Amino acid sequence: MVERTPHAGLGPHIRRYSGYQEYSTGPFRRREPATADAVLIISFGPSIDVFYPEKPACAGQRCRSFFAGLDDGPALTEYAGSQHGVQVDLTPLGAHMLLGVPMHEVAGRVVELDDLLGADGRRLVERLYDAPGWAARFDLLDAAIAKRLGESTPPSPDVAWAWSRLREPVVACPSGRSPRSSAAAVGTWHGASASRSGCRPS
Repeated sequence: MVERTPHAGLGPHIRRYSGYQEYSTGPFRRREPATADAVLIISFGPSIDVFYPEKPACAGQRCRSFFAGLDDGPALTEYAGSQHGVQVDLTPLGAHMLLGVPMHEVAGRVVELDDLLGADGRRLVERLYDAPGWAARFDLLDAAIAKRLGESTPPSPDVAWAWSRLREPVVACPSGRSPRSSAAAVGTWHGASASRSGCRPS
């Protein structure tokens, strides 16, 4: 596993890059806990199975490169043989801008990269695979993501502010009440996120 923090200019939208290459002589299953991030998997190798154990009605999916939306429960991944690729952890606002899809439409779902980016996604996978090493791949990701974000419609200032406030550590007031700015952030997020940022209020 090789990790790198994205370029500072991408910080509000992209949290980290993780390059991986692993092998297993038999079926290998991993539990992926729910987080506040959306995940983009760019695969250079075989497919992987994705299941949602707390949603028995949802059938598992076999994917290569895919996007996993926000969820309030864990996922299970399973493969046999090898896995090779890059994981990109994105904020909900960053995922919305990068992929151009409302986050509530992909919440709790796995969507193939082809279905989201089409030929652009396939070209990105090929360029990353051909790059000479992880440093070059991460540089390429910085450039490709910066270009796509620059061409996207940014979230409204109130939604961006609300999300930044909600991500800050909670500091209790002496009275035990929530700080006024935090309460305002919750109200703004609930009132505008679904329609403007594409994220469903929790």
